[in-house]
Amino acid sequence: MRRALAVCLMLCVAGLCETTAEADWGTLGAVPIQSGGRIMPLDSFARITLLQLSGRSSVKLGDTRYDALNWLLRVLFDNPAAREDRVFLIESPEITDALGLAHDKARDRYSYAFLEKGIPALMRLAGEAEAVKPAERTRFQDQVLRLGRGVRSFEQLARSFSFWRTGIAIGVETMRERLGDDATLSAYAEAFGALDPSADAELFTAVDRDINRLVKSNYSGMLTIFPKHPRERMRGSPIEEWASPWDLFLGRDPDDATLLEQFAALQTAWLAGQGPVDGDGLRAQLVQLAGDELDTGKLDMEVRYNRYDLFFWTLLAYCTGMLLCMLSWLGKPMRFALWAAVALLLVGYGLHSYGLVLRMLIRGRPPVSTLYESMLFVVWVGMTLALLTELVYRKKFALFSGAMLGTALMWVASKYATDGDTMGVLIAVLDSNFWLSIHVTSITIGYSACLLAGALGHVYIFAHLFAPERSKQLRSDLNRSIYGVIAFATIFSFGGTILGGIWADQSWGRFWGWDPKENGALLIVLWNAILLHARMGGYLGKSGLAIGSVVGNVVVVAAWWGVNLLNIGLHSYGFDNGVFTGLMAFTAFQAAVVGCGLLAARLHRRRKKGAPAQTEPASP
Repeated sequence: MRRALAVCLMLCVAGLCETTAEADWGTLGAVPIQSGGRIMPLDSFARITLLQLSGRSSVKLGDTRYDALNWLLRVLFDNPAAREDRVFLIESPEITDALGLAHDKARDRYSYAFLEKGIPALMRLAGEAEAVKPAERTRFQDQVLRLGRGVRSFEQLARSFSFWRTGIAIGVETMRERLGDDATLSAYAEAFGALDPSADAELFTAVDRDINRLVKSNYSGMLTIFPKHPRERMRGSPIEEWASPWDLFLGRDPDDATLLEQFAALQTAWLAGQGPVDGDGLRAQLVQLAGDELDTGKLDMEVRYNRYDLFFWTLLAYCTGMLLCMLSWLGKPMRFALWAAVALLLVGYGLHSYGLVLRMLIRGRPPVSTLYESMLFVVWVGMTLALLTELVYRKKFALFSGAMLGTALMWVASKYATDGDTMGVLIAVLDSNFWLSIHVTSITIGYSACLLAGALGHVYIFAHLFAPERSKQLRSDLNRSIYGVIAFATIFSFGGTILGGIWADQSWGRFWGWDPKENGALLIVLWNAILLHARMGGYLGKSGLAIGSVVGNVVVVAAWWGVNLLNIGLHSYGFDNGVFTGLMAFTAFQAAVVGCGLLAARLHRRRKKGAPAQTEPASP
């Protein structure tokens, strides 16, 4: 029995864990790049791009697995090979059918070379989808739009150094004969610079027109890796817009030639397979050019954050710890599983804490400014409360509940991580460290406590349903824990709601406006207050409180995610109609758990009615 359970556990862990090859980090990953309105390390840019294309931070090509940075270098420096890489995730056969492409699986990854024939149709469909309001787009349109943007990003990156690429289609026969068939646009432009317009005005005009045509069809401005755009430098303005390799090439500034030569050397080393790519020299020049505006310490910290992949290992620790907690319920032979679960959950909690600290240091703000970050923070608070509860009762139920909450939300968060930069620039209304720190943090702690109470409610209900006689003391402890956690949640939910009103008054000139998000926060406070007062007044028993805490899960999720589906109000920052199916599935599951709770309570009443009456023993 023990061996069978151990094998099942290993299979579950193996299903979560994906082996990745050792990455060649060097210092090139810490080279700065401006993207999405912020300055980030090249490693982060590579990860974000690959995640958006394939849903993964690494890609397996043959027998070799490339991390995101090495894959990006492959796209930049060895484009013909990168065109064959299967990195474009298509989740529905409807898309391949619409593009007129064959497919073997309903969900698969395809190469750019495979998609190339269908790109005109893809861009037409993506254009139609982009014209539709986000709230009205179908799932097919969302997926088409995402694929279209991914293909455009890939093409832009692949053209970043296309002025060095051989075999361009020179249109002027005289220059074609002079330069040969393997000319580059760089060589063509240099030859054009040597022409004398007064000696041969017709040739000069023809070549000028041809070069403009080639520049227009090959230009890429995506890899904005050079501080101080040539236009900004000429005006003497502060650094705002960074430049791409093409911008430097077209600027023809002799001082920029050294920077481009650094990339030429990197490309040569990469294609020759000369081992680790060292970006020390290039990074030093870029940092010097950026000046005091660049915080190199944060760049290094973000590279370290990416390299450790802390939240993946946190998810793995929480999931494995949850399974070990379940094994420990089998009795004394599985007592080792409890200690292993405690050790794993503590390790996961430590990794989780370290990851949040790194994010706060990198961003300079609390980790609650995006939906993704709020999930990470909710899990951390939930695990903190679960560990404290376990210290009080030592009955294993709090550990399991925290691990269950952590596994579910960390898994959902990992899906959101593929949408884009999780450290992106905040919208204006959220860009206030003071109110972000006190209001959003307070309300998020309230979310976390409510969800932990709901997780404890799940344990209570299933213990009551499947082991009613053996779980009496456990259910009594659970009842006290649920009550205490809900009281804790009420304090922070109410305080966070009031603080939110003060923030709204300063930002929008009104304390309360019956906005959907405000209504959701009020519903959480009211629902918690109803549960607490009903329990104190005797209107709810132990089962009723547990069932009410499960219903509280639905109230929290509706206030946290559901209001974004309405796409109305001042708080709808993260509309995503793709989350609707997940919310409905979650609500259906919670309804099923509530049904189990009602069934358990009914069976309990029947048992009490059918039990023989207790009689006093006869006096001697």
